[in-house]
Amino acid sequence: MKRTPARLAAIGAIALACLLVWGGTASAHPLGNFTINTAAGVTVRAHEVMVVYVLDMAEIPTFQTVEQFDRDGDGKLSPSEAEAYAAPQCLQFAQGLDVRAGAKRLALGTMSHRIGFRPGVAGLSTLRLECTLGGEGDVLGSGTLRISDTNFAGRRGWHEITIAGDGVESSADVPERSPSRSLTAYPKDLLSSPLDVRSATAKITGGSAPSASGGAPIAASRPGSAVSRIGVDRATRWFASLIGHRTVTSGFAAIAVLAALALGALHAFAPGHGKTAFAATLIAERGTMRDVLLLAGTVTATHSAGVVALGLLLAASGTAATDRLYPWLGVASGLLVAAVGIGLLRRAIKARRDRAVPFHSEDHQHPHPHALRARSLVALGLAGGMAPSPSALLVLLASITLGRVWLGAGLVLAYGLGMAMTLIGIGLVLSRASRAVERRASAGKLLRWSAALRPISALAVIGAGILLTARGVAGI
Repeated sequence: MKRTPARLAAIGAIALACLLVWGGTASAHPLGNFTINTAAGVTVRAHEVMVVYVLDMAEIPTFQTVEQFDRDGDGKLSPSEAEAYAAPQCLQFAQGLDVRAGAKRLALGTMSHRIGFRPGVAGLSTLRLECTLGGEGDVLGSGTLRISDTNFAGRRGWHEITIAGDGVESSADVPERSPSRSLTAYPKDLLSSPLDVRSATAKITGGSAPSASGGAPIAASRPGSAVSRIGVDRATRWFASLIGHRTVTSGFAAIAVLAALALGALHAFAPGHGKTAFAATLIAERGTMRDVLLLAGTVTATHSAGVVALGLLLAASGTAATDRLYPWLGVASGLLVAAVGIGLLRRAIKARRDRAVPFHSEDHQHPHPHALRARSLVALGLAGGMAPSPSALLVLLASITLGRVWLGAGLVLAYGLGMAMTLIGIGLVLSRASRAVERRASAGKLLRWSAALRPISALAVIGAGILLTARGVAGI
């Protein structure tokens, strides 16, 4: 039977429909799969301070923690393994909290702790650890209480402090009630700019009845820098849920690969893959199909290699903060794109100096024009695939945990190929449009158009590189 484009599109639609049915409703962490979130709930009494310190880890840092403490290698923490992590971690939290009554620092000790795991996306888990810490001192006599939290300094996520009085009156610069309900219900209007409260001060005055709910409004807390909640959209949940499906048959694997192709193609339309620079370069250099395939192949290879490299890094290290790595990858990608644009601008200026040689016959003047073009396109391909998709990384990590490495590798590769398909489609459209312009334009107009287009396209590539760099710098 002949596979027409319409028939192929119908097959793809059926595959995605099956994905919706089989993919399940896995719940991704609302703040993104890289985040580490903390809440310090402080209760002040006349001669005692109690802190309920809550840790909420998203899927990727939870994976690192499990890998580090999973002594028997079964992919999860047994009660004894969980205890080996939780008890020392609570002590570390106590050391990372600087609680002072006046000028005196209170020594916090662990009173109790509780650890649990909840299902996340792709068959991975999220971790929740609650540590009850206590310290004694003359809080009421000092008149002031100051707390500073240095735990997980520099890690992206939600960080809050609340202070409430019990038997004393406290007036603090933070709320009494947790705006996130102790990291169980994050306010939707603050997800894009989560709280980053690392210190707080309260004035302690005479006795009172035990504190009731209320206190300072949520707006009194300080928002942190924006967090990119990558990996929490519906398409990502569908993709990540594939690897965690209970039964994997050959039919399911085939549909999963088709779905990964489709989702990768959609992902390529997201910002940050250098499509503007790619398009401008093809226009400026009159790119051929070979150029399009070279760039698409480079993007696929770079993206797949990046996923594998980050996966190995995360599996080998329990402390690598990949959420801090992504902005630097964005900076490197932007600088590389800008460098390509500068090279294109130099070539455009050089070509304009020789008015006697037409643009379309430049090959006769430069003996290796395709070598120069190939270097530019490879550089753009490296830039486009340099920051691998977090959802693809999740799938690879989950495949390691579930013992489905080959399926995970196949889905990651299919995802990268889907991205390449989008770039090839863009290249084909640009190539055909360029040929149509050449056929319809007169020679004189074409020469003038080409002479003006090359420097403009080069400047567009430079601009795209600057924007990518600025976006990366903003995330550092």
